[in-house]
Amino acid sequence: MYMTDKEGGCKMTQEITPDVIGQEFDRQMDLADPFAVMRQQFDDYSRGPLVIGLGAVGGGGAGEKARGILQQFTEDDVPYIVIAMEGYLSKNPLIATELSKGGTNLIVLQDGLAIGDQYQAVSQTISQLCQTRSLSGVLSLGPRTYFPEGARRNGLPAMIIDGAVPDMWSDSANNGSVNTEYYTAAYESSLYATTCGFSGWLPPRRTYPPNMKMRVVGQPFSKEKIAYLRQLRNTSSKDARAEIVKSGAIDGLTEDCLILVPTMDQVYLNPMAFSINGGFLTMPQFGQTYSLMAEILLSSARLAGEIQRSVGVYVRPGILRKMLEPILSGIDSSKVLLLGPADNDFISNDQWLLLRKAGIAIGRAPLCVSTAEALGMGDYQITTAVPGRTGDGISYMTEAEGLEVLDKKKVTRTLFPGESMLEAVRDVTLIKGLV
Repeated sequence: MYMTDKEGGCKMTQEITPDVIGQEFDRQMDLADPFAVMRQQFDDYSRGPLVIGLGAVGGGGAGEKARGILQQFTEDDVPYIVIAMEGYLSKNPLIATELSKGGTNLIVLQDGLAIGDQYQAVSQTISQLCQTRSLSGVLSLGPRTYFPEGARRNGLPAMIIDGAVPDMWSDSANNGSVNTEYYTAAYESSLYATTCGFSGWLPPRRTYPPNMKMRVVGQPFSKEKIAYLRQLRNTSSKDARAEIVKSGAIDGLTEDCLILVPTMDQVYLNPMAFSINGGFLTMPQFGQTYSLMAEILLSSARLAGEIQRSVGVYVRPGILRKMLEPILSGIDSSKVLLLGPADNDFISNDQWLLLRKAGIAIGRAPLCVSTAEALGMGDYQITTAVPGRTGDGISYMTEAEGLEVLDKKKVTRTLFPGESMLEAVRDVTLIKGLV
């Protein structure tokens, strides 16, 4: 298969094979092994159990990070105690299931408290653990600083792992009570590990606290998952389709439809995530995410007419579909099929990988878990940065800058603002031999 340029003509340049794509993932995992960085930060866990803090971030990618860490720690016999916020477990059923398998020392904390009270609850919980045993430190998933600050107050080393450097930080406190979720002192006392599935990425220096210690690491996938990703490099799109159809895991999937799989998480179209409701998503960022999903659906309808086949778009039931109803109502349902989980709101990660391998994945962001998975399994996907850079000067999670670095690798079909989704889908359709 060969690269297709963005003007639509074929260029006999670098041959793009699953192995070529996978080599970029392998290079990053060799150069920036996240588990090696953890062992170094916590002195090989020699002082006692490691506290893992869950609840400082949401979304499917964060859940997959947590799952990889828990699985690998279990395999490596790393002693750990999980402190998880109640709301996090309810929103991440796959992680709740992982933690319920038995043998996990789990402490569940009430969340939704006032910011100062939440800090106090986390710090007191860590303090109580310190009174009964020696701890190696605190590993916090996500950019919010409740757990790192708890470590700082109790004199423990801390490490934060997240998909991007924090896009805000503050010294804000009132009468000694911290009233920001992004506390500068907690960042500066921790090692901040930001994840990326390809080599050469370094966040611009202006995008994180000046005195924060920062490392770029690979995604914390377990050895078992990495082996499976590498195995999938030898699985053709045809074989992946046959396997996912046979499993019955996908509702609406037919034998011959072309499959499009946007990796956009539900949260990016959830009004409760909007900044006006106290969430993280600004209105310009919402505009970008909605526009991307609308363009995917409209491009699918156009493509179905061109190839004389139906196009199946994977959109989980829930808020994502509800927000897209005005677009869906104007599309011929015989041409564009909506695909989703057959039995519940989720499919297993193995099925999620096979579904994307069988069709065309449209990655929301270059630095996210799903893009690392695509590189790991040698899948040539479309990669965007949405939300990206908006007119208010904000670059969401430095994804726009990350896309520029990934574009130079030529292992994915990058899609920049103003470029045609339909053209990108056509390109990948030809490159993967799907028509």
